[in-house]
Amino acid sequence: MGAVVVIVLVVLVLLVGGAIAVRSISKDEAVHEEHVKSGGEYLRYRIPEGADPAAIVVALRHGGYDVVNDHELHGEELLISCPGGPDQHRSAVRELLRDVPDLQGQSHGAVNVQFADE
Repeated sequence: MGAVVVIVLVVLVLLVGGAIAVRSISKDEAVHEEHVKSGGEYLRYRIPEGADPAAIVVALRHGGYDVVNDHELHGEELLISCPGGPDQHRSAVRELLRDVPDLQGQSHGAVNVQFADE
């Protein structure tokens, strides 16, 4: 009897986890489509080698930016939403990116953060 309860609980956890993952993927795809349709209201940033993509995304989202990984066409690149145009957000996004530690815990403060359109 106890084994059946454990199996049912495991199945429920897997179903809930799968639903959350599908929802997250669907949201990322919708945001990606919105970025592409907006015709340039974003900055494109190539994730440097040795950088932690998750840490970069978290820092940008904490800074108030919608971010989508554009791995379909351009490898490890991020599309960073910039309502009102990228020029209004470029310096703030650059500062956020400089503060993100790499995989070894070192900050990129001295690194020249460059976007695809520069």
